[in-house]
Amino acid sequence: MTVTVLVQVSIKDQEKFSQYGAVAGATIKAAGGEVVGRFRNSEVFAGDFSYATFVLINFPDAAAAKGWYASPEYQAVIPVRDEASDVVIVLGEPLG
Repeated sequence: MTVTVLVQVSIKDQEKFSQYGAVAGATIKAAGGEVVGRFRNSEVFAGDFSYATFVLINFPDAAAAKGWYASPEYQAVIPVRDEASDVVIVLGEPLG
């Protein structure tokens, strides 16, 4: 069952974030994931959403998404991600 990872991002250092993105993108593909899209937060209709952008990533199943996040390749780039941005990463599984 396909799952979606939602990544909320506020970039602090564009150059470092680009370095992170190049590595992260390769790790997503290696885990069978696909970036559905990158979106700018243009308007919040309700609630609090302070992140400037968000990314949606589909994986074939939860095991693939969890494997991607836990992979040594992705774990190695997390320090760069954390220097370059503030993020929230959420695994979403379909209801029903």
